[in-house]
Amino acid sequence: VRLVLRCCNSHQVRFVLRFCSVTLTNQTRDQVTSAALQRLRAHGCTVDNIVNTDDDTLGQLIYPVGFWRTKVKYLKQTSVILQREFRGDIPNTVEGLVRLPGVGPKMAHLAMDTAWHQVSDIGRYGSYTVEVRSGAKNPEETRKALEDWLPRDLWSEICWLLVGFGQQVCLPVNPLCSVCLNQHSCPSGGLVTTALLDPTDCQGPNLSLWIECTLSLHP
Repeated sequence: VRLVLRCCNSHQVRFVLRFCSVTLTNQTRDQVTSAALQRLRAHGCTVDNIVNTDDDTLGQLIYPVGFWRTKVKYLKQTSVILQREFRGDIPNTVEGLVRLPGVGPKMAHLAMDTAWHQVSDIGRYGSYTVEVRSGAKNPEETRKALEDWLPRDLWSEICWLLVGFGQQVCLPVNPLCSVCLNQHSCPSGGLVTTALLDPTDCQGPNLSLWIECTLSLHP
C-alpha cells in the first residue's frame, strides 16, 4: 500500500489511503493489492467516480483481490456514505470507521495509523496471534495484553513487523520454522519438536507466536 501511495497525487492519497487500500488488503497479497490500486487510480479513484462506476467494471478493476465480489459491494456502499455524510472523506475515529461496510476493528486501527497518523492500538494481531503469557485467549485479549507492556511509541512499528513476519516466515502453509527464532518456544501444533525453553531463562516479557487460521470479513 505504501508503495502505491508514492505514485498518487495528494488528492488521490486521501481516498486511496484512507479507504480503498484498507478494504482491498484484507486476505490479499501485497502485489495483488498494489496492482488493483494502480488500476483504480488509472480509472479515477475518487468517491464520486466509484459511485458512478457499475459493479461489473469495478469488479474487473480490483480482481483478483480476495473476496473481490464482496469488496465491490463494500466499495460502492461506503463511497455512497462518504459522499453523503463526510464530503468524500472518512471518519477520523475508530468508532466512525467501524460503521463503514467491511471495516472491522483491525482495519479501523490500521486506517487511523496510516491515514490519520494516530496510533490508536496495536492493529495487527489476528493473522498470526501473539500470546503474551497473561492468559490471553483471543485477539482482543491479546491486543490488551500487548499494550500493557509494549511502549506506545512502538505500537505502529510492531504492527508492520508482524505483517512482514507473517508474509516471510510464519506462513499459513508450510511456515519456515527452521529459520524462525521462535522455533524452540512456539506452540504451533507440533511443527517444531524441540523442547520448549524455560520461560524463566528469558529476559523481559515472554512472547509466543503461532498461526491462527480463522478468516473473517466484517459485514
